[in-house]
This record gives sequence, C-alpha cells and structure tokens, in this order.
Amino acid sequence: MEKRGVIIGIEHNKTLIQLGSGEANNCGGCKLHGICRPDKTGAVIEIPGSTHYSIGTEVTLTMNETGSIVGAFFLFIFPVISAVISFILFRSLNFAEGICILISFISMIASVALFLLFERLFLGHIRINPVEDSEKLP
Repeated sequence: MEKRGVIIGIEHNKTLIQLGSGEANNCGGCKLHGICRPDKTGAVIEIPGSTHYSIGTEVTLTMNETGSIVGAFFLFIFPVISAVISFILFRSLNFAEGICILISFISMIASVALFLLFERLFLGHIRINPVEDSEKLP
C-alpha cells in the first residue's frame, strides 16, 4: 500500500500527514480505512513517532500488505467473531437470550476498544518517505 501526502504537523510524538483530496474520495478501497479522519480537503492521518522531515514535505506512506491485512482483521472481523463466540458461550451456560445478546454487543465493543488501544502497533509499521523531485507532480 502506498499513499501520498504532505506533513502538516509534528506534535506530542506523532506526525500529522494530510493525504490528498483524491485519497479522501476513495475511502472504501483504502487500507487505512477507519484510521484516518477524512474531510473535504483530504484525510489526516496521525502516525506515531516524530519524523526528521519538516512540515510541508511531500511524502509517501508505505505499509506492507501483511500489516494492513492484520489491522483490518482486528478492526473489522475479530469483533464479529468475538460477539458470536461470546453469544454461543453464554447461551450454552443457559443464560437468557437477551442477556446473551447484550454480552455479545459488549464483547464486540470491547474488541474494537482493544484495537484502538493497540492501534499504535499497527500504525508503527507505516513508513514515511520523502517524494523525490522527479516524482512530484508539476
């Protein structure tokens, strides 16, 4: 996965990168879906750690395919699996169906919360590289 953007800030041990407006319009196919904050001018992504590049530097963000697949699994698929397993487990313990549904929703929310807690592990694999002069758009 490779995305282009511009460094717009470096604060509190994180680097803020503004992706292009074309990237914000293509959210569904993006490997960073659910992590960035898209708006009309583009999407802003917070990468953990500071960088030695200055604000205004045009950069490319790269992430290996395995990291993006693992991140997508823990963000989208694992919460559903945990909800189903918790429902089946508590139903087999003869809890009422309503209680089992409530517990499965709590399990799903807890799974997403755990992902957000450990989000830095997934974002730590994103590499920031400057765009060479020959690659810059005119």
